[in-house]
Amino acid sequence: MHHRHHRAAHRAAFSQRPEERAQALASWRLLAFSGLCLTVHFGAWVWSLEHTSLAHSLLFVCSVPVLIALGTCVLRQPITNAEVLGSVVAFGGGMLLALGPRGNEESGTVTVAGDMAALLAAIVFIGYLQASGQALVARRTLVGDDAPV
Repeated sequence: MHHRHHRAAHRAAFSQRPEERAQALASWRLLAFSGLCLTVHFGAWVWSLEHTSLAHSLLFVCSVPVLIALGTCVLRQPITNAEVLGSVVAFGGGMLLALGPRGNEESGTVTVAGDMAALLAAIVFIGYLQASGQALVARRTLVGDDAPV
């Protein structure tokens, strides 16, 4: 069954029909962008681990849900009270960590550059999630809803 879907995608990618070819190309572009985002995510995160403390790096790289909630509010999209409350609690915890006492030498030196690299890793991870989600929708449209993921 998997081969049938693979052949359908292959036919669509090399089809003479312009709309199918355009849709396949758009899907490949989304996948390429998704891969680029994931590459930048891991590169920035690893770099941040070398330039800030582990606690700070994890705080920023794991801020994806808070950033998504913030983006949802900025774009005036619906958001639940639980999502707002969770984001406020997470932000409060982050502030406690950021403003709290500095760790010992073993915990790593905290730098703004390292913190910003971890934040960049979180932001491009959102790009990865968005692009790969759109590519999945495009793929299902191209080869059928029952295509394996």
